[in-house]
Amino acid sequence: MATVSDYAVVSDSTTTLEIGGDVNQTFTFTVPVNVNLGQRAVATWRLGAEGPPQNLAWNLRINGTEVVGFRHSQDRFAALQEVFQGSILRVGSNDATVTVTAGTGRIEISDIVIHFQVEV
Repeated sequence: MATVSDYAVVSDSTTTLEIGGDVNQTFTFTVPVNVNLGQRAVATWRLGAEGPPQNLAWNLRINGTEVVGFRHSQDRFAALQEVFQGSILRVGSNDATVTVTAGTGRIEISDIVIHFQVEV
């Protein structure tokens, strides 16, 4: 069987998170049955950190496993990505949770996409 890339759009809208407000947001997405969980996957997203941020910490978890965490102390706008083990994904329903854990300021996150390998 050949292996090709596929993806799931997790969120196309902007979510704002900050201490003292909404501190987390969970997004659901679906992975097809032909996913190859033995291959690495990639998360991509757009991020704005502002307020200004001071020691603003946050993380991204997929199915309960932290795949990346950051800390900001200056305004930032970027497109980010993180490579993670494909075995974190599941066939069918999955969730991605972004959580602000410390500091001041806020993050705005959007355009979350999970890329993975599938067998064809």
